[in-house]
Amino acid sequence: MARTIYTAVFFGYLGMEKHMTISFRPSEDEIDATPFGAHVAVRKVGEIATDEFSAVAVEPLSDEIPEVKSGQPHITFSTFGDFKPGDIASRMIEDPSIINPARPDIFIGRIGRFMSDGSVQFE
Repeated sequence: MARTIYTAVFFGYLGMEKHMTISFRPSEDEIDATPFGAHVAVRKVGEIATDEFSAVAVEPLSDEIPEVKSGQPHITFSTFGDFKPGDIASRMIEDPSIINPARPDIFIGRIGRFMSDGSVQFE
């Protein structure tokens, strides 16, 4: 049986791989409390482009989105070299000056989970 690797807001029109991670390796309690399938909104609050990654910083607008465990909600667009996507939030927290102001676009997504078999589930 497949297990949950992470819960996230998935933005299909940006490409299914584009998502805002809510919780990596969530507990059973976190999984049970997650409103899978809910359509939710986030607002872009900044853009980041370094020699290691590009991403947008976002803030959740929907109450249905559980607390983001990384501490810095974001959508990763690309990473370069050996840089790990999981390090983006900590880099943004350590050095907030890398976040450049951006037009406050609204993105609509759906809460789901990425499974160990590679599937994405919304129920």
